[in-house]
Amino acid sequence: MTTRHDRVIGFVWLVIIAVFLVAIIAGLFQVVGNMTASMVYRWAMALLFLGSSLAWFTAYKQASLRRFFKR
Repeated sequence: MTTRHDRVIGFVWLVIIAVFLVAIIAGLFQVVGNMTASMVYRWAMALLFLGSSLAWFTAYKQASLRRFFKR
């Protein structure tokens, strides 16, 4: 049974995914416009941070996410 907590966790997870995808696209446009090593490095570090945050949140809230997506 899906609880309100599961729905909130599922919604937050979907928002995190959307932010991650927007960050990838926006960063790609910046890197293409300014192909310096520092810009590529900053984009890669931002993606690593966002990706690790997503991985942690997914692992930490795995049971809630499973119930959310089974409904």
